[in-house]
Parts: sequence; structure tokens; C-alpha cells
Amino acid sequence: MLLEGSAEYDEIANRLAIAYRRILRIYNIVVPDWSIDYAYQKTIIDARIGHKQTEHLLFHGCTPSAADSIIQHRFDHELIGLHGTSYGHGFYFSSRSSTSQGYAKADPSSNERAILMCHVIVGKSCIGNSSMRKCPDGYDSTNDGSDSTYVVYSNEQILPKYLVIYE
Repeated sequence: MLLEGSAEYDEIANRLAIAYRRILRIYNIVVPDWSIDYAYQKTIIDARIGHKQTEHLLFHGCTPSAADSIIQHRFDHELIGLHGTSYGHGFYFSSRSSTSQGYAKADPSSNERAILMCHVIVGKSCIGNSSMRKCPDGYDSTNDGSDSTYVVYSNEQILPKYLVIYE
């Protein structure tokens, strides 16, 4: 857990810009198996595209229990579409914390909310639609056309970095 008041804690809290809610805890997530898979996938995508600017630090809002499940077992393909499929049938992330906060529902038992901050390999991205079950050939993700919402279709393109628990 990050110490409140540390430079890293303050940087994450400022990036989130959670209005009217108190941050309770911020955890730094380290999952070695994910790191290996992610690094391998990033190497492949970087080489295909020809540069290394293929990833973003993005937000994913959920309940704390969902965040725990994601950290332990990765994103669940069975749950795709639970909150919509406007830009494809995949895992949704946003560059705007306010968008992800809308999906960060309170756990009934604790009344706490969660946001995962993840490194996401978006690579070459195109505008998605609700019929897409995977990226078109030559693309690595789909988006909403404004580069604020990204959809990836593989866990290997996601590396959770921080878990933020808030009121």
C-alpha cells in the first residue's frame, strides 16, 4: 500500500481527480506472470508498428470485489458486455478518470469503490462498433473516435499498476 502523502500517492491521487469522495487506500500492484505476458506482447506490437509509444496508463472503474478478482484471475471474458459493447466486445478503459468513476459502483458490504489504473497496450487503434468481437487485422485496439475510451481484446495487453479504493 502506498503511504498517504508520499510523492507517488499524491501523483496517483492528482491523476484521478476524484471530486467529493475521499481516497481511502492506493495499492501498487505487482503480478509477475502478467508482467511477463505484457512485456512479450508489447515487444511484438512495438516491432510491428515500429515505435515504442504503444501504451497508455488508463482507468477501469469497478467494485473492490471485482478489482480483487481481476488482480487474482485477470479480466473475465465471460463478463464482456455487462456494461455495454458500443466500441467492441472487449475490455474497456478510459483516459478520463471521470468516465471510469461512473462504472466504479460501491460494494454493498463496504460502500467502497475501486478504480484500477493499468498500463494498456493500445498500439494501432481504430474506431470500434458494437459488432466487433476482435480488432480488425493490423489493429491492436478499438476506440470511441476521441481517444478517450479504448477497448482491448486480450489480457496480455493489460498490466494493472495501481488499485485505488475510495468512498
